[in-house]
Amino acid sequence: MTKVRAKRVTKVARYGKADLLQASGFTKLEKDILNVVLDNDQEYSVDQAKQQIKKFKEAI
Repeated sequence: MTKVRAKRVTKVARYGKADLLQASGFTKLEKDILNVVLDNDQEYSVDQAKQQIKKFKEAI
């Protein structure tokens, strides 16, 4: 008998730029960075937004 395992698919929450700029999880400086680096028409996970902040800080 063959066992079939179901794959669990977890969806990561994604937010628009405006939603991330309103989030309480970012400092004012981080929100300013997000305002510059994020596209208006794309959605990002919180981890992706944090990664963009990190990339920006490393570049300066």
